[in-house]
Amino acid sequence: MESTHTFTIGRKPNCDIVLTDRSVSRLHATLSVSNDGRWLLRDHSSSGTCFVDRDVSLEGRSACVSSADILQFGESIITVQALVEEIRRKFPELFNHREEKSGRAKVYGPLANPVCGGIIGFSVVLAIVFTVLCSEKVREFLTAPVWQGIGSVAAIIGAIAAVLVVVFMLRGVESKPH
Repeated sequence: MESTHTFTIGRKPNCDIVLTDRSVSRLHATLSVSNDGRWLLRDHSSSGTCFVDRDVSLEGRSACVSSADILQFGESIITVQALVEEIRRKFPELFNHREEKSGRAKVYGPLANPVCGGIIGFSVVLAIVFTVLCSEKVREFLTAPVWQGIGSVAAIIGAIAAVLVVVFMLRGVESKPH
């Protein structure tokens, strides 16, 4: 895959995507885009703390990633989609031509605020999901063997269902008298 642009991710202020979490290396990873629009993530961390979808450790290697993938740099979690949106916001000149040809809508807005101690989301829904993932019981449930090997559409539907269940459970807990 021949990359046309490479973006740096890390704690250093001159990185293209700056993550302020102390568990993130100064230069933790790079995200490259190819001429055909594919994204390649490469781990540069010395600690081997660059994960794709919570279970694939890159450990100095590269992997093709899609917008649905969830990435972990140190203890910070972010989706590929959120990274791409932030890159488009910071470097609009790189995407305008391609977007005009494809007719896709442009993405605006900054990366959302940090949520739940260094976990980053890009929308209210993801903030809720990431907050819920902080719960050890929910993490055990979502990483159970029954979920492994299913397609990404089914995983998204399952994640939405899990979030709705947790939201309704939390509403029930809040409404109980103390």
